[in-house]
Amino acid sequence: MSAAAHRPASRFVIRTPSLPFDVLERWGDAVADDAAARRELRRLIVDPAIREAVFVASPQLEATIAARESTPLRVPVTAIYSKRDGVVAWQACIDRCNPDVEHIEVFSSHVGLGFHAEVYALIAQRLAATPAPAAA
Repeated sequence: MSAAAHRPASRFVIRTPSLPFDVLERWGDAVADDAAARRELRRLIVDPAIREAVFVASPQLEATIAARESTPLRVPVTAIYSKRDGVVAWQACIDRCNPDVEHIEVFSSHVGLGFHAEVYALIAQRLAATPAPAAA
């Protein structure tokens, strides 16, 4: 294929011998929907066989994933989400790596979160309860 005829794809997939084809196929079925693809990848990444395949394909990516999972959060975190968001999958708001994250579901659309009285009340409560940083 000539360089002029080559057009890069928006995605790529690396197939390694340790990654079962059916896993790749299931993920491929979800790729048409970005939110579904991300959910499927989050579900897959906890499987040791998948982690090994990621390491074989990209040791740097595996190191990044491992560092994120092993780095505890140093500040209080409240994740406010809505299952009716319509833009961001609510599962993307659930932090399964840090046990100290408080997850709160509200009934709102994506844009509505910025105008929702309950969201503002939750933010105000959390900010009032957070100690001020020490002066430098």
